[in-house]
Amino acid sequence: MGKRKDYQEIGVVREITFSTYRKANLLKDRECAKYVEQSLFEAKRSYGFQLFSYVVMSNHVHFLLILNEPTPICSILSSIKGSSGKQILRYLRLTNPSLLSEIAIVKDEKVSHRIWLPGGGYDRSLRDDQSIENAINYIHNNPVKAGLVNMAEEYEFSSAKEFFEGDFSRIDPMPNLSRFG
Repeated sequence: MGKRKDYQEIGVVREITFSTYRKANLLKDRECAKYVEQSLFEAKRSYGFQLFSYVVMSNHVHFLLILNEPTPICSILSSIKGSSGKQILRYLRLTNPSLLSEIAIVKDEKVSHRIWLPGGGYDRSLRDDQSIENAINYIHNNPVKAGLVNMAEEYEFSSAKEFFEGDFSRIDPMPNLSRFG
């Protein structure tokens, strides 16, 4: 099977999802979730994409973006995963070394650890208003569906509260959706 093409379309809303290795609930720890959130915002600054919604769950991350310049999504994901992965691994070694067994890889009697599932995760282009609105609602309601909070705005590692309050200091306002239809 051929290598997946890394589309770099400017001005297209993209829904991205990636997961922890072996679906380990590493991000349940507040500090680990903070590292991912910080890495997402660092990537936003470095690569100049627009970020419309995101959520960091216990074992996966969802976000919506638009590229402002042709940037490979794999570069953005490498930045987020690389930065947060190093911080999470350092933190777990200090605070919860027993959790490392869930993400251990043993090869030739040498043990290493993997935070993120390899590869590009789930990536799709959204080209109509309804798909975009559905994706935003899905992302923001993930913690509600998981039973973590009663209302999406209550979840700490999500853009839901900012989105609903119109606070665009960390996320970007959605452009006029009718231009996608």
